Amino acid sequence: MFADLAVSVGLGMWIGIQREQAGSRIAGVRTFPLLTLLGTLCAWVPEPGRWWLIASGMVGVSILTLVGNLPRASSGHDESPPDSRSGGVTTEAAMILMYIVGVTVALGHREIAAAVGVAVAVLLHAREYLHGMVARLGKDDLWAMLQFGVVTLIVLPVVPDRVMGPFGALNPHQVWMMVTLVVGLNLVGYVAHRLVGKQHGALLAGALGGLISSTATTASFSRRTRETAGLAPVAGAAIMLATTILYARILVLMSIASRPLLAWAWKPIGVILVVSLLASVGMALRSRRSEAHVPKQKNPAELGSALLFAGLYALVVLAVGAAMRFIGNAGVYLVSALSGVVDLDAITLSNSRLVQAETLDARRALGGIILASAVNTMFKAGLAAGLGGWRLFQTLIVPFGMVLVASGVVLWIWVA
Repeated sequence: MFADLAVSVGLGMWIGIQREQAGSRIAGVRTFPLLTLLGTLCAWVPEPGRWWLIASGMVGVSILTLVGNLPRASSGHDESPPDSRSGGVTTEAAMILMYIVGVTVALGHREIAAAVGVAVAVLLHAREYLHGMVARLGKDDLWAMLQFGVVTLIVLPVVPDRVMGPFGALNPHQVWMMVTLVVGLNLVGYVAHRLVGKQHGALLAGALGGLISSTATTASFSRRTRETAGLAPVAGAAIMLATTILYARILVLMSIASRPLLAWAWKPIGVILVVSLLASVGMALRSRRSEAHVPKQKNPAELGSALLFAGLYALVVLAVGAAMRFIGNAGVYLVSALSGVVDLDAITLSNSRLVQAETLDARRALGGIILASAVNTMFKAGLAAGLGGWRLFQTLIVPFGMVLVASGVVLWIWVA
């Protein structure tokens, strides 16, 4: 019980110190520990009166927030703390929430209470950063987030979760779950791109582009290289960095879709990742500083893009199922090679799900993913040559060659 009291007081003082530093006139370093202690003591009362006392305490805290605002209201002018907007209720909301945190401690959930207390402290202290972030996000960015919410919270729960279609390979719920996963990763990269802005240069753009699409990043920098003389070194470094992020992204997708495949594949994929990273670092060190602007990225959460990926993923799954039915497991390589030209997410997720369902051998699944990545690298080299010209292709031929050689060695050692 004394440990519970110590946790309650500590969490309350943490929030109270932050509020007092922020200039809150309602509650500070003394009030917040009192509120958490109140919640803990109310929750210690035995049944059947416990929940009545907890509810009464909640009503009391709510009344305190109103009473605390009476002097400000009667004075006729706003006395909001410096860190709050006019009429804001941030401190009042924190008071009620920390009372509940005190209750949670007494109910035996110290870890949850501590996590909530830390989250409250971070949200309160990060006010300037959060408001700045919102100010830098436009209406299109908010619309992207809302569309992602539609894809995740409205569509996903109603999609049928059963196997259907030819070859017994297609599960609509899994298809849409993969859409949600990939669009979510894309949205993270897109929002980061919007928040960071252009001033941090092309290398950071390459890293963020790897989260969205290394192929699209290659095409964008290639076109810009043709338009801007002398941009080939930094453009090549950005393209290689996007390729490096792509291999890290493959590992992330595997970790979510199939732990058995990840256990088999993390070493070979890691070898290619390290080789690609070394090539990226070497190119970054050789490249000169450039005033190149970050390529503008499209909204990754548009429903049309999600449906397009859903169709591609479903086709890959069906193609793999058909290849395994009529050709055997060797048909996976043909499908992987064709898929690598367009997208690596679809073949990575489809092969991972097939391994998870124990319908595809992990070795063949890994071979298909590495083959697809090699085809994707060669396709990006073609894009660089066709859109960026000979100088960009010459810049990329050695690092891309290192990645392709590493891929061949990995295929020979782990797959052959």
